[in-house]
Amino acid sequence: MSNKTRPWMNEELDMLRETARRFFLRECVPNEMRWREQHHAERELWNKAGARACCAPPCPRNTAAVAATSCMKR
Repeated sequence: MSNKTRPWMNEELDMLRETARRFFLRECVPNEMRWREQHHAERELWNKAGARACCAPPCPRNTAAVAATSCMKR
């Protein structure tokens, strides 16, 4: 992806984007209809997403939510 259109994008964020895309295709797409019927996704999905840093960037546990942006800029 060209950084001309997204100057904030770097190699690390591009890798995260690709990881999240693959995770979504593998874990979410096949289960969409079942989740729609039950009105939620199972906890296992969120645990898997968290383990792959697809829910939130990896930050120290004591980092306040307000400081998450500065954590991402590292």
